[in-house]
Amino acid sequence: MPDNETKIQELTRRIHELVLNDRFMGLLEKALDAVYVIDFLGNFIDANDTALVMLGYDREELPTLNFFDLIREDQKTHAIGILANPKKRTGFTEALEFHVRRKDGSHIWISTRARLIKEDDVPVRLHGIAVDITDQKNREEELKNREETLIMALEGAELGVWYWRVDEKVVTLERSWGKRFGVESGESMPQSEFLARLHPSERPLVSGAFTLHLKGETDAVHVRHRLKGRDGTWLWMSTRGKAVEKNTDGHVLTIAGTFLDVTRQVRMEKALERRKAEVEEKVSRLEESQAALRALLTQREKDREELGENMTATLRHLVLPSLEKISEQTLSPIQEKHLETAVQSLSEIISPFSRRLASPFINLTPMELKVAEFIRQGLTSKEMAAMLHLSKGTIDFHRNNIRKKLGLNNSGANLRTQLLSLTR
Repeated sequence: MPDNETKIQELTRRIHELVLNDRFMGLLEKALDAVYVIDFLGNFIDANDTALVMLGYDREELPTLNFFDLIREDQKTHAIGILANPKKRTGFTEALEFHVRRKDGSHIWISTRARLIKEDDVPVRLHGIAVDITDQKNREEELKNREETLIMALEGAELGVWYWRVDEKVVTLERSWGKRFGVESGESMPQSEFLARLHPSERPLVSGAFTLHLKGETDAVHVRHRLKGRDGTWLWMSTRGKAVEKNTDGHVLTIAGTFLDVTRQVRMEKALERRKAEVEEKVSRLEESQAALRALLTQREKDREELGENMTATLRHLVLPSLEKISEQTLSPIQEKHLETAVQSLSEIISPFSRRLASPFINLTPMELKVAEFIRQGLTSKEMAAMLHLSKGTIDFHRNNIRKKLGLNNSGANLRTQLLSLTR
């Protein structure tokens, strides 16, 4: 009799459980989330329409599906390991993420929780709820790719990223920049240690800039300073930063920013400054030399004018009077002609005529100068030939050269008239 009562009680319990299960599935059939029931081996027992749509299967195909066959092998091992752990025999009490294969071969990401159902203290099935998080995972992947791209861009630009947790008084350096200052990437160093690495002469500048930003008096921080590297060398850094996290009272919690190593740029700037100073010194010396040269040329011009004046005075007061005395003596006609020419030539030396003919712009030869002087005095080619003991053809040759040098070769201008104009 007692055995029959026990069987009746067990049968009643199972019927009640089935009724509850039917109620459970009935209530969740219209749920927006996927609801499923699988046995302890992963075979599907039941699922609502949302779960079927999520997986792309018809209800008739449900008995042929196994949950563990739809997920990746590494995830399958992890899920079975949880269920096999005696301490985890309550099911997937914490949300797990699975990469699930749909009927059409595509894949989705789900987040699921499941409660382990037991009969006679033996695990028999799991009641679970799943949410499609594919869009969320895609956004996370996109964000991760953007972060990697940003990090690559920062590294390509030789920029280092840092974070200053103000209240915690720690500074974190990302990527390879931490190694430059003796810490691993992502590790933090005490704020005091970071400040100690600042060059003493620039420490007030940097502290002042960050103090103003913490007070909200500046939009951002931008300072150039030196930091001592791990090997003890001083590196010039261009540091930028901005408050990225505040509490409800506006108190700054975190400042984030970048480092840019500008050591080479600073060295180049200093080299350019030295070079500029050298060039300015050379220019100053050159200007002094030019001033001295101008003074020398001015003095030379004065000396030349003085020499010309002395020569003119000598000719006027000594040479010409002597020639005039000679003219008082008895001379042959040819001697008189030569004497007359000499007197006229010396007189003209005093005038600018000869100097103009001897100019490098005209460049007459000594013989051409003599012929030009005779032409100006009105002598004929025959007379000049007799006085210079040359043939008339030679005189004509010199006349033609004079015309060329004066630019009269192809014009009908009178040569004597042109020569006379040079005395004006």
